[in-house]
Amino acid sequence: MKRKEIELIRTFPDKIAKEVYYMNLAIAVSKRSTCLDKQVGAVLVDNYGKIISSGFNGAPSGFIHCTDTNHCHKDNGDACIAVHAEANAIAQAGREATGCTLYVTHSPCLECTKLILNAKILQVVALEMYSKHKKYPKLCPDMLFNDTKTNLLYLKPMLNNTPKQPCFRDPIQECTGCYERCYEDS
Repeated sequence: MKRKEIELIRTFPDKIAKEVYYMNLAIAVSKRSTCLDKQVGAVLVDNYGKIISSGFNGAPSGFIHCTDTNHCHKDNGDACIAVHAEANAIAQAGREATGCTLYVTHSPCLECTKLILNAKILQVVALEMYSKHKKYPKLCPDMLFNDTKTNLLYLKPMLNNTPKQPCFRDPIQECTGCYERCYEDS
């Protein structure tokens, strides 16, 4: 399957595109994550550019967070108890999620994809593909979006001296190799 990509055109040198703006917010939200394995952030935005909700991955309310004990539940062979960033953002938004765009630092897993489709979110913009989807393509939920009204797009800053490989921490800056992979061409 060919992934859709967003090409950003900066009309003003100092003004970042709205996709980069919302993705930077999702990256900032990911810093609140209480998961030791992967920090994921999500921001839900309506058609007028209003932020409806945000979410990050971490233990459910009332549970001990991995960051509190500096120990991941998965290390003992237990199941991960984290609620995903997309699920948290959708839960906070409720019915307001309908028709929105979800900006997320990693492409959604299968369960979150089903939540996104049920919430009638029209567009998902991901900074990168979730690493398990690269290793196990059959688990990749990207194909579920093909037969729906929801678009899955990958952020790809280009033009006006914006590097082809953005840094995960700041999509406007060039990758310095600090992350396993900033962007992978299709």
